[in-house]
Amino acid sequence: MSSQSLGSLFTPVEIGQITLKHRIVMPAMSRLRAHWPSGDATNLMRDFYAQRASEGGLIIAEASAIAGEGRSSTASQLEQQSAHTQQV
Repeated sequence: MSSQSLGSLFTPVEIGQITLKHRIVMPAMSRLRAHWPSGDATNLMRDFYAQRASEGGLIIAEASAIAGEGRSSTASQLEQQSAHTQQV
């Protein structure tokens, strides 16, 4: 990869109404660290994303099921309760 193409990673980009300071984006992952059986996020999950956050960047956090039947594992995050979405 050339230094010119690497340099473009650190230039601003607009995505809809959001302007990111750089083009490095961390995709959603299933780290399987949610509480069982509630599916609530844990401090371990919070710390993982906080360690990787950067000013002006974008992290698409944790792939989450919206119904219990859609969970890929008992440790998958679950977003079916209104209390979860109110915290966001």
